[in-house]
Amino acid sequence: MVKNYSELTRSLNKGFLLNEQELKRIIDVISEQFDKLGENKKAKYNYTIKNFNGLVEETDNLEHLLKSENIGNSQIIELIIIAISEDESNSIFLKFSNNLSDRNGEERAIKYTIKSEERDWAIISSSLIDDRLNRISKNNVTSLLIRRIIAIFIAIFMISMISYVTFILGDKDSNNNITLKTLNNIEKSIAKGTDLDILSSIVKIEKSKIETHNSMSLSKYILMIFVPFLLLTLFAEDLRKLTNRYFPSRIFYWGDFIEKYDKMIRRRNFFLGFIFITIVISIIINLFSNYLWERVIN
Repeated sequence: MVKNYSELTRSLNKGFLLNEQELKRIIDVISEQFDKLGENKKAKYNYTIKNFNGLVEETDNLEHLLKSENIGNSQIIELIIIAISEDESNSIFLKFSNNLSDRNGEERAIKYTIKSEERDWAIISSSLIDDRLNRISKNNVTSLLIRRIIAIFIAIFMISMISYVTFILGDKDSNNNITLKTLNNIEKSIAKGTDLDILSSIVKIEKSKIETHNSMSLSKYILMIFVPFLLLTLFAEDLRKLTNRYFPSRIFYWGDFIEKYDKMIRRRNFFLGFIFITIVISIIINLFSNYLWERVIN
């Protein structure tokens, strides 16, 4: 016996935010397509969910799936929807994978396969499913770019602070010592009754600062460049996990995960806002101090 059928398979590497309403709409679209095949080809559904702890659960009840906790060890990392006609001549396989867990090796976020003896039905079904998936998809390129930019920015910010504390402040101690030595010499000259020009004394002090800065060894400059790259390399994996946690691109948005996700977004926005405000304030203070210094000199 020879059996011919059409098979359409597509994988999408897009992020998604799948909530209860959108999931039901996808199911409705699939059901409507099966209804067009005839009375004896109604869809029978099977839902499979895989949790973070490795537990796999199968059900034919959509409401049971939506009542799952979806948090902690019970957080959903994979959802499979299988719809098969009663005579098993037509089927739709749809899979959503969540990259929040390192235990899930699925690379593609969404994958579906449509099998049918009627090619036109398979093509139309594919088009309708694509339309629904586009409504829940997040632009993965833009999202990934933003995540990487923010991750690199945070890493550079933190490493710059470490480098500043390690090298610049240490260099400032040397600078302060030489400046203090210059001030002591001026103080001794005053104690001896030597007439001093105030402007020339200020020039001496500033020269000592510049000479100290210029005397900074080449090895320190090399370390200031090498250390940040070394730290980025050592903590690259931790940084990736951090961005995956606070910038998730694949989200099953129902159950207890709704509250967790909303809190995470608020914490993330607060943290980014704090960094942004800190940078703006530091720039303003630096510009203002430079302005005041120029006024004093002039």
